[in-house]
Amino acid sequence: MKEVDIQLFWLKNATQFEQLYTSYGESIKVIHPGTINLNQGPDFLHATIQIDDTIWVGSVEIHVKASGWFLHRHDIDRNYDNVILHVVWEDDTVSFDHCPILVLSSFLKVEIFNHKININTAENITEIQNALSMDDLSEFGLQRIERKSNEILVDLKLFQGNWQFITVRKLIYAFGIPLNGDVFQQIIDTIFPIFNTQHYFNEENIKCLLFGHAGLFVKMSKLDILRFNDLRTELSIISPHINIIRFRTRPSNFPEKRLEDFIAFIFKYPSIFRPLIDSEIDYSGVIKNIRTELGGAQFNKIVINVFVPILIAYSKYNGNVLLRKKAMHWLTLVPAESNRITKLFVQGRKIHANALHTQGMLEYYSSLKNPKPN
Repeated sequence: MKEVDIQLFWLKNATQFEQLYTSYGESIKVIHPGTINLNQGPDFLHATIQIDDTIWVGSVEIHVKASGWFLHRHDIDRNYDNVILHVVWEDDTVSFDHCPILVLSSFLKVEIFNHKININTAENITEIQNALSMDDLSEFGLQRIERKSNEILVDLKLFQGNWQFITVRKLIYAFGIPLNGDVFQQIIDTIFPIFNTQHYFNEENIKCLLFGHAGLFVKMSKLDILRFNDLRTELSIISPHINIIRFRTRPSNFPEKRLEDFIAFIFKYPSIFRPLIDSEIDYSGVIKNIRTELGGAQFNKIVINVFVPILIAYSKYNGNVLLRKKAMHWLTLVPAESNRITKLFVQGRKIHANALHTQGMLEYYSSLKNPKPN
């Protein structure tokens, strides 16, 4: 059993139980399970729980074993002062007095967690579909977007607060997916110095560095290869250890074509971050032009992977809640994504899903493949 199993169970089922009791016999009624916390601290925030005759509002922490509280040093972490309920499968502590404990093994059979959903097998499609409602998918979609925006804020420290470069590195990721997104992003990270050096920053130099670091020398002239080596020396750029994927790709998705498209884009829209922030809640100005130019599929990919996370991250950075509202509006305008994973969730049934729901499908898949450590 993994902690993520209990978290998912709590999120979906906690309010359905009518006879729950703490380890000391106090009655428990879960009015609201709380919202998932993506930052440091308890697993769920703002839960509303009635214990005997008192209604408590606070945080919920979940562990497989109650001793996890001390193992993870929550007892000396002020972030956990507001925990009102400790939900565990097994209470293996001698004494625990921070808050009431709910021991799930007293009410449930372990088989409910032992039967893992394998979303790679067709016979379990119905089980997956029944496991998650549209509201559940929206919740997981929000988790995914929040995580992406938090990653951007971390990257912001690494790249000296350069929002324009942060936007560009997310753009190259979007141009590279599904096969080379991460690799493209590693490449552009290594050439960050050129974005702070006006003398070197031009389309020819960017292309030489990107193609050279991607190992696409057969697509470069001898002069371009010489320029690539000179730029690496002059800017003290270290080549990344990467492996470009081109197996079974169509010509339109060849890595050199995707890099060329990316380079053309960033030089046609050299300051994309500011128009993104200034655009109206309905696509306007530069963003509207980009939508027209790129067409639906590519533009939608950029909205999901670039515009929405950047807007939410910047909203957190400067406290402008309207940017978050715009981001979520844009995300719900994007049609449902279609890929190997999302097809498993929608196969055989008609649902009115948008990109928020399909992002939730991807996040749920990720939680099953990479559960949070106990």
